[in-house]
Amino acid sequence: MFVLNQWYVVAWTSDVQRGALLARTVLGQPIVIYRTENGQLSVLRDRCAHRHAPLSLGRVESDGIRCMYHGLKYGGDGRCTEIPGQGSVPRSFRVESFPVIERDQLIWAWFGNAKAADAARIPTLPVHGHPDWRLITGYTYVQADYRLMVDNAMDLTHLAWCHIGTSGATGASTVRPELFRRKFGLKYVYDYRDSVLPEFHRRVTGWRGTADRIQAVDWDAPCTFQLSVQVTPTDSSDLKRGRSTPMFAASSHLFTPETETSTHFFWGAPLHTDFATDENLADWAKIVTRGFQSEDKPMIEAQQRNIKGQPFARMRATHYDEAVFYARSVLEKLAAT
Repeated sequence: MFVLNQWYVVAWTSDVQRGALLARTVLGQPIVIYRTENGQLSVLRDRCAHRHAPLSLGRVESDGIRCMYHGLKYGGDGRCTEIPGQGSVPRSFRVESFPVIERDQLIWAWFGNAKAADAARIPTLPVHGHPDWRLITGYTYVQADYRLMVDNAMDLTHLAWCHIGTSGATGASTVRPELFRRKFGLKYVYDYRDSVLPEFHRRVTGWRGTADRIQAVDWDAPCTFQLSVQVTPTDSSDLKRGRSTPMFAASSHLFTPETETSTHFFWGAPLHTDFATDENLADWAKIVTRGFQSEDKPMIEAQQRNIKGQPFARMRATHYDEAVFYARSVLEKLAAT
C-alpha cells in the first residue's frame, strides 16, 4: 500500500555528484537521479523509450543523459532530444520526469500527480544545517514494509528492550505517551523519570546518577519523523559536577518505500555543538549506526519474514499501540486519495 501524492526522500544531496548517475527503486518504480554540469537535478524513470534499457547504465552529458544501448539522448524533462542517425525525434519518445527539490541536505521527489506537487508540503527539518548542530547522516536498507518502520518509530517502548545496548531508556516499556493528533500527522511525548543514562550520555555530560528524559516525536505522514530529547539529571548536584544545563539531542528518520517489502531509511543524528567534538561525533556515529543496523533492522526484517510466512495472522494490540493504530489509519486514508 503506497501513498502516491506525497514528497519522498530519494537521496542525500551528497549522494548525487555532478556527472554521476544514481539508480534507485522507489514505490516500486525504477528511477535514475543525476546532476548536470551546471548542478541541475533531474529524476527520470529508469527506462529508455526505445528498447527499455536502463538509463542508469548510460552517461550524463552537459545538458542531459544518454542511453548507452543505442545512443538516444534525453533532457532533464524526459523528452528525447536526439536519436543518432535520425533527423527527427517523434514526440512519443520521452520518459517520465518527476518533480524534484533539494532541501535540508536531502533530495525530495514526487511520484503522484505532478500538478499537485506543492513544495510547501515538504516537511521542514530545522536541525539540518543549523549552526548549533553537527549532523551525522546515514542510510540503511531494510527488507521490510515501510509501515513496519512507521510502527517501530510510533512505539518507543521498544527502547527498553531492542536498544538496551545503545540508547535504550530504562523504564521505557511502562511509559505511555501523550498524543497530539493532526489531520495528517501526530506528535507524541514520552516522559521518562529517574532513568539510567546510556554510557555515551554519561561520558559527554559528566553526570553519574539517573536522569529525567522528555522525548518528543513529530510525525508528518507518510514517512517523516523528527525526534527531540531533553535530559536533566535527577540529582541536581550533577549539574555542578558535570554539564551545568540540560542536555538536548535530536534526530530525523525518513522512510521511503522501495517495494511492498523493502524500505530506504535515511537518517540524520545531530549533536549539539556544546559537546560535538570530533571524538564524540565519531562515537555517536558508531552508536547510532549500531542502533539502526544491529538492533532495529534485524528485528523488523524478522517481523517481515514472519508476516510473509503467515500473511493473514492477526497482530494483537496492547494499550501502548494507540499511536501505531492512528498512524495506520492515516496512511490508509492517504493511500485512498
